Order: sequence, then C-alpha cells, then structure tokens
Amino acid sequence: MREHSGACKPLLGVSTSGTNVNYNRGYSHVYKVSIFFFAFFLLYFYISPMYIPHHHLFWEESTPGYLVYTSSCKISDMNPFDKAVRPYIRKKGPQRCPRFVIKVSNQILKYDETHPKYKKTSCCFREIHRDPQDPYKYNKNADWQIKFSPKCTTISKINGANMTSEFVKVECEELDEGKVIKTSNFQASVFPPEQHSNLTRLKLEYWQQEKFSGSPSEMIKEEVPGRPPSVLIVGIDSISRMHMYRSLPKTKLFLEENDFIEMKGYTKIGENTFPNIMGVLAGMELNKYPCYNGSKYKVDSCPLIWKNYSRSNYVTAFLEDSPGLAIFNYLKTGFVEQPTDYYLRTLAVAYHGKLDHSRGFQGCVGGMSQTDFMINYMRRFVERMGEQKVPYFLLSWFTSLAHDDFNALKPADTKYHDLLSDTVNDATYNGNNTIILFISDHGYRFGSFRETFLGYYEESLPFFYIRMPPALKLS
Repeated sequence: MREHSGACKPLLGVSTSGTNVNYNRGYSHVYKVSIFFFAFFLLYFYISPMYIPHHHLFWEESTPGYLVYTSSCKISDMNPFDKAVRPYIRKKGPQRCPRFVIKVSNQILKYDETHPKYKKTSCCFREIHRDPQDPYKYNKNADWQIKFSPKCTTISKINGANMTSEFVKVECEELDEGKVIKTSNFQASVFPPEQHSNLTRLKLEYWQQEKFSGSPSEMIKEEVPGRPPSVLIVGIDSISRMHMYRSLPKTKLFLEENDFIEMKGYTKIGENTFPNIMGVLAGMELNKYPCYNGSKYKVDSCPLIWKNYSRSNYVTAFLEDSPGLAIFNYLKTGFVEQPTDYYLRTLAVAYHGKLDHSRGFQGCVGGMSQTDFMINYMRRFVERMGEQKVPYFLLSWFTSLAHDDFNALKPADTKYHDLLSDTVNDATYNGNNTIILFISDHGYRFGSFRETFLGYYEESLPFFYIRMPPALKLS
C-alpha cells in the first residue's frame, strides 16, 4: 500500500479454491463464507491498537476534524463542498439514447409498436456466445473471444421471437423512401437457473432438493432450511467518498436512514482498480499475487471470493459495462474460462466496438445508456434468483458512467437510489436476507481537479457502505 497523509492499511483475508458443486458439504458452510463481509466490518473497529468498547460498535464518537483518530491512524475530515472544488462542478444532464424498435420481455424479442419506425422496419437476431479457449494453450485475448450464430432468426411482428441464448445481436432493415437502411443493436435476457447452464441447474436442485418423509413413495419437496444470505456488491469506478457526497445526495440520505454502515477510513491500497478490488475479493496486495505474474498471464487461478460462494451452491454473477477498462482486462489477459455463472462481459465485448467513444466511455445499448442497461440486467437477475429462492453472489462494476467525467455521476443519483431502495424494501428482491455493499476503488486519478490539494486528498479515499441482514447481525 502507498502511504499518504493519514492513510491506514486495511486488513483482509480469505483463501479459496475450486468451483465444483458439492452436495455433501453442509449448507451451513455458506454462513462462514457470508460472514467474511461481517468480519471485515468488525475488523474495521477491532483490529487497532486502540480498543473500542462494544457499546460504541454501531455508532461513532468522532474527534472533531478527523474521520479516524487512533494512535496509529489519523485521517483528516475535509469539507466535500469546499470552495476549492466549486470551479470544477458543472451542471450536466442525463445521457440521452434513441429508442430501439426491439424490446425484450420474458426471453421474447418483440417490436415496440409505438416506435415511429415500427411499420417500415424488419429485424432478425443472432446468438452471441463466448468462444471457449483451451485453458493451457490460450490466446492472450481469450476474454475478448466471442462468436455469432451464422443464422439470423426472423423476429415476427405478430409473435416476436423466443431468445435462444441470453445475449443477442439484433439486425434491422428500414425501408426509407426506396432505400434500405441497415442498423444493429443488442439485447440481453436473464435466463432462469434451470435453463441457463448445467451448473446453475445443479445449484437450483441443491436448494430445492427432494427429501423423503416416511416411505419412499411419500417423497415431498422441501426447501433447505435456514436459507443463507445473498451478497450484492454495487461498485462505481473512480468515485471518492467526498465526490459520492457531492454527487449522490439522495442515495447518501437513503443509506444513512436504512441501516447502512459507512467505512469512513476505507483507503485504497493500489493505484488503479485491479489492486484495490483484489484486496476486497482476494485479500491480497499487488506484490503478493502468486496467481498473477504479468499482463500475459490469466487470472483464473486467483482466489476470488465468488469461488467460495460457488462451491457452496450460490449462483454467481459478474457484471461490467466497459470491457476495455474492465478490472481484470485493462492491460491484462483476464479470464480464459468464464469466471462466474452469469458473465455480462460476453455481451459487452459484442457491443464495445459499436459504441461511439468520441465523447468518452458512455454509450447506448438496447435503446438505453450502458448504466441503465446494466441496472436493468441486475434487477432482473435478482428477481430471477428471488423467484427460485436461490442465494446468489453478484458483483456489478460501473465504469463507463463517470470514469472520465467529473460531473457525470450526479444525474445518476436517482438511479442508484431506486436500485438500492428497491433491493432493501421490495420483497421481490429479498433485501432482508442480502448483504449489500456499495463501494468504489479510488477517487479521480487524472484531470485538473486531481492536481489540487483536495483532489490529491480524496483520490485515496473511496466510499464504502455495507448493510447486513437483520438476522445475521443478531446471530
């Protein structure tokens, strides 16, 4: 970790291996995995030369002028709205995206009959799949390899078309004054576990396994008791704690009023996203990665915590919206084999080359911004798992929104507020049995604001909020 004024070194640790479904392991093991996040929360308070009494655990007695004040760590508290930041704040409207003529509902592609081009447009779709690689003789661009189905399946204007893969490319032809205009776009659907893959089907069967009652002829279906909590991580790249205060006031107020704990002393341990997220997901520092030896090496063997959850029959998902700046792919090979059950990168690679990056990393997919597209996918994933009562581990990482635009986060305040609010309060999302983390990796690393003292200070202090399920907190 690079020390800076008031920086304190976080303590994290986890070891993992393997991803196979194991029916013989006790389901209570998942509590041990889930407790990792709760343990992190406790360590934040207890691993310190200064003992903090138990009755101070869930609230703070702050030292004026400091976020953290112990014998070994002192972090000054600064004003997010200091006059030094005012010249860099500009009003920015939300990203606008043109509507797309094809929409998706329950794995069915349909025409939007209210679209102005509906009558003169005809479309078809191609399946998008990850192109499997040999784990021992792989292309260094293995995580970029995808393939499209040769056949383009017609989308009927009467019945639509059933999606035959979770990701599709939609190709359309519009007849306009005798000219044929060709366009393309992309859509996604979250297939339920029983349809998604053999592994997710086995995981579903574990949680809905059949048990005998009395004679073998009296078989009944019974849920595994004591369903463990799911884990939802919502991360935004390059956002400091103070910039989160400035840009997401509505979201911040919701967090404060709904039992989220803020880790005010959370500090980055590396320069960019990769080392900081490896600290969270694998408990490692950059110079201690036995699983990663450089940009030409895959990261498949790294002990990422979602492997623990997968081993305990959780359905896992990893979502990113910007494949070029992805955590494990920027200047790196990434994964040779798909790392989680649901992996949005396959689609992101497909649409990446179609985006207009002349004004930054933001683009439109399926008639909406990349941020909205991923939020919608997250919502549907959580709903799917809730319908099947399957615990999940979901890591979502938003990069395109605000990575290179100091003022782009603020228009998304309502989006993140609504996502977190629905997760906590809507029974469909099962928020009372979900560990929720809302995090970042570091502040802005480039630009004129970074050259100020305030920019230097907050670049090392990302935001971190955590909410534990009520039952787990009391156990």
